Amino acid sequence: RCTQDEPAFCGLGTLVTALNALEIDPGALWKGSWRWYVESMLNCCVSLDEIAKSGLTFDEWTCIARCQGITVDACRTSNSSFERFSETMAAACASDRSVLCVSYSRRELGQSGDGHFSPVRAARL
Repeated sequence: RCTQDEPAFCGLGTLVTALNALEIDPGALWKGSWRWYVESMLNCCVSLDEIAKSGLTFDEWTCIARCQGITVDACRTSNSSFERFSETMAAACASDRSVLCVSYSRRELGQSGDGHFSPVRAARL
């Protein structure tokens, strides 16, 4: 189940996709007996109302991810390279216990808006 209930929830939607792909139990029911993450379960570090208004920063996103008990290897472009990104992508694709999520500027790609989060690899193969 993937969702993005608000335009500014791309970060939460990305994290929901990653957590569900990793089959991490949210410790709560979604509906009926279904135990899937949804955005409303990610209410830590920043309030959902604030996220709906302003979106998330990279640091806030990693804080919320870590609140779910997962290990996050956060890397900024200023501390990385194309080679490291390629290696990280290859490692994520070779593992069924890793996902790769990115944060980038849509404006730099000629798209509307600016900051955006997206899963790059979040499927169990």
